[in-house]
Amino acid sequence: MRQDKEITDLYKDLYVGCTVLIYDDPQTHLSEHAIVTRVNSDSIDCMAIIGGRTASLRPFADCWHKDDPRCKTKPAVFKSRIRGCFELSEVEQSRVAVIERLAALETLVAEIVNA
Repeated sequence: MRQDKEITDLYKDLYVGCTVLIYDDPQTHLSEHAIVTRVNSDSIDCMAIIGGRTASLRPFADCWHKDDPRCKTKPAVFKSRIRGCFELSEVEQSRVAVIERLAALETLVAEIVNA
């Protein structure tokens, strides 16, 4: 049960439209920017933007976060070109940090006001 909660926590900051870095498999360091098109409790679907000036789109489905233990225990799933692993983009990591700081500031203000 604890592992299920840890897996679910990896996906809690995701929403349709957020940006991620998508990898063909967890062993590679080559990533593409992608836009999340669906969020599940333990995976996402996304559309990767491949290439530069003549970019094309590539769909990915049922992708796992790079820290998801299944990436290590079930590497065979990445042989399918539709599967991948991802991490939050730098912009999304910054957004999450700002939201966490805002929540802390709101708590601090509430403590001051109620003191």
